[in-house]
Amino acid sequence: MLQRRIRPVTELFPDEGGRLQPWRTVRGVFTMERGFAGVLARGTRLETSTGVVNIANGAHGGTALYELAPTGIDG
Repeated sequence: MLQRRIRPVTELFPDEGGRLQPWRTVRGVFTMERGFAGVLARGTRLETSTGVVNIANGAHGGTALYELAPTGIDG
């Protein structure tokens, strides 16, 4: 598999005092045969020196999964 490194766009989020701080964020979408299945988002403060945004490097994150209704069930 070949991947290309990109420079993510910096986004501003409020800190504990309400001041906007720059964060580096990444998002992903889960799909399955029947369509959309969920999303993943991770972010780290811009002053973090890592180039990889993941939990092991101190990023904050969350995942939301979406369950489709079963097919073939009436009512």
